[in-house]
Amino acid sequence: MIFNLNKRYQYIFLFIIFFGSIFNGSNSDLLIQINFVLFSGLFLFLIQDVNKRQFLIFFIKKNKRAVLLYLAFLFYLIFQFLPLPIELIKIITPDHYKIINKLEFSSKINFASISLNPSKTFFGFLNFLNIFIIILIAKTTFYKKNYI
Repeated sequence: MIFNLNKRYQYIFLFIIFFGSIFNGSNSDLLIQINFVLFSGLFLFLIQDVNKRQFLIFFIKKNKRAVLLYLAFLFYLIFQFLPLPIELIKIITPDHYKIINKLEFSSKINFASISLNPSKTFFGFLNFLNIFIIILIAKTTFYKKNYI
């Protein structure tokens, strides 16, 4: 039984999904990172193929609005965990600024993030980026109805 290249991609993808579902890959921060590395590696390996890359470009152009909306959501998440100047936080989120002001070391803080827990927001961002990569991989490898 000889597997073509696309069938190998499909089996690797399904194995990573199986591996991630056994260990609840989106529940702990370490497993989120491991899943992200595995799916990103497969995605980077996948787009080295010229045909897959061209199909991916076609798919993104065809679904431009949905992709742009999802990318805007990802940029919103990035904006939440990036450190911003305190003066900007005072304008954007006055309630968060009041919380920062009540802290003992508030005079030493020049930058803070909008999120109250930036590390969890970062891992949420990784999780949503991973979902986007999974959708792109699935659409690229299972492009025919008989593959599904």
